[in-house]
Amino acid sequence: MTRILVFILFSFSLSLHASVYKWVDENGKVHFTDKKPNNKNVEEKHYKNTAPAPDPETQNHKKSMAEYMKMKQQQERDAVKYKKQQLARAQKKSKICKNLLKYKNATKNAALVYTFDENGHRIIYNKEQRQAAQKRANHKYAKYCK
Repeated sequence: MTRILVFILFSFSLSLHASVYKWVDENGKVHFTDKKPNNKNVEEKHYKNTAPAPDPETQNHKKSMAEYMKMKQQQERDAVKYKKQQLARAQKKSKICKNLLKYKNATKNAALVYTFDENGHRIIYNKEQRQAAQKRANHKYAKYCK
């Protein structure tokens, strides 16, 4: 097993270097090849297989795209957060409006309207207090719930 691994690694390391042969034929035409020709006038060049140097324009484009993608992802996160906040506000408003509607109907239809003082004693509204409470309830409901 180790022999196979050594052979594969050795073969891979040999493939990282390439030779290019340059030669001129009898008509003066220059040829390049990776296989050694039989001509005597052959110039051999050795090249290490490396990636070409990155193009600055391409690098700037990649950087711009990365910044753009980061900005888009932040916008998407912000949009999700905003939608959640809107939903929470809508749910809270719905709950408040339900309670206001109950209070509005209670001040209108109940036989007695009352509140509690700081000692927990019930204080029953008279006719004017009841009408004022009903007016406040109608006003709040109209302002916040319609």
